[in-house]
Amino acid sequence: MKDTSRKAAKAVYGKGYSTLDKQILNVGSRRLTLFRRGDQLRPKGEDLPAAVARGVWYFKFRVEGKKNDYKESLKTNSLREAKKLAEDRYLELLSEIKSGHQIQSLNLGDVFRQYSKHLDDQVRRGQKRPSTLKNIHCRLGHGKRFLHQKLSLALNTKVSTVDGNLWNQYLTWREEEVRGKTKNQASLSMIRDELLVIRAMFRWAYEKKLSSERAIPRWDTFKTPEPKRERVTFEQYNQVVRILNTWSSVKESDSPRDAYYKQMVRHAFFTISNCGLRSGELFGLKNKDLTIDGEQQLVTIRVRADTSKKGKDRNTTLSARKYDDGSYVNHLVRWIKDHAIHKGENDFVFADFENGTSKSKIYPAHSAAREKFYKLYRFGFRAALKAKDLDWFDLYHCRHIYISYRLRDDKNPYMVAKAVGTSLYQIEKTYDNIQAELASLEIQKDIGKNKNNR
Repeated sequence: MKDTSRKAAKAVYGKGYSTLDKQILNVGSRRLTLFRRGDQLRPKGEDLPAAVARGVWYFKFRVEGKKNDYKESLKTNSLREAKKLAEDRYLELLSEIKSGHQIQSLNLGDVFRQYSKHLDDQVRRGQKRPSTLKNIHCRLGHGKRFLHQKLSLALNTKVSTVDGNLWNQYLTWREEEVRGKTKNQASLSMIRDELLVIRAMFRWAYEKKLSSERAIPRWDTFKTPEPKRERVTFEQYNQVVRILNTWSSVKESDSPRDAYYKQMVRHAFFTISNCGLRSGELFGLKNKDLTIDGEQQLVTIRVRADTSKKGKDRNTTLSARKYDDGSYVNHLVRWIKDHAIHKGENDFVFADFENGTSKSKIYPAHSAAREKFYKLYRFGFRAALKAKDLDWFDLYHCRHIYISYRLRDDKNPYMVAKAVGTSLYQIEKTYDNIQAELASLEIQKDIGKNKNNR
């Protein structure tokens, strides 16, 4: 049996022994080189020529502007099949190069940048809603921080060297960060969602031939119970309203800007409570999306597909609310009439104090006002709620109270679901306690009728 060491291979084939059986393939005006790798595909104990004959084919070509050749395995030992695969793969790579993709020596930073460009393209084509990008980039940001801590070269690490099992450490690392900041149920669901977004990026990179399958994140499964929001009672909601009215009253020391944002919190709160919009839908509204009947104090609101969670247009209405003193107030009409500054057709209804339109092209549905609203809500209004142990109340509870009131009024759950842009299944699952209570009351009424008829 012949010696199969590197020294023996070099003696038989010369200095270029590691690249064997070279073949030139012409694709248009370009020349591709097909070859077998004798240094890696030589089984121990076999003579070199027999081993090479069973080796798989590779191809390589020089990328313009790069010092080294691009090389890739064709994963076949058939020369005829290798030529066809090499030609198809080269044309695919050429298309990616023309699109600005890096195909050679990619590091993790390159993957994150190209995936970000891919997401922007999806928004431009209408395949993804702009309002989802902020959450995706936030979750990818946590992934970047994790890699900075776990890899010596951080985002400069070559993708080809990354092992997907690394992400098994993510759960422990992230739990240490969020411990004490959120409930255990919520943190597990949040961490799972982050991992799923990160894995989606690596899978995309693998499908685009930018990384190996080995780099796709893997982790041991962990139980993630569905987080449940704390239920708000009608009594608690009325208490929150009283605190809001006191907190939002304008003081002499308030600047025009401070007074503007206080009133924004108040009127946005009541708008959601009275028509069930999501916060993203509310802050995505533009003046052109509203049709106002001043006499009836009725507003028809067009929720655009690019701000809707379901990705579909829908219309909803907001009527005036009756107060204890007998007056009727439509808070959206009052906001526009008494407090709104920017009233151009393309200005946001709840706009930034300084600017009526968003400057961001990536997140057109997220005006600067939304960020300032939440900052004031969290660090201003929520401080007032804390004194009454109600600081857990968030803006989503306004939508919850709207749905609850409609169901209490014995409105058809299907119609309620359509009005707020969700499914009947979600209504039945989330508000089963209210529906059970209504069913019980209905049964008791029937029992009372039967007794009276005896």
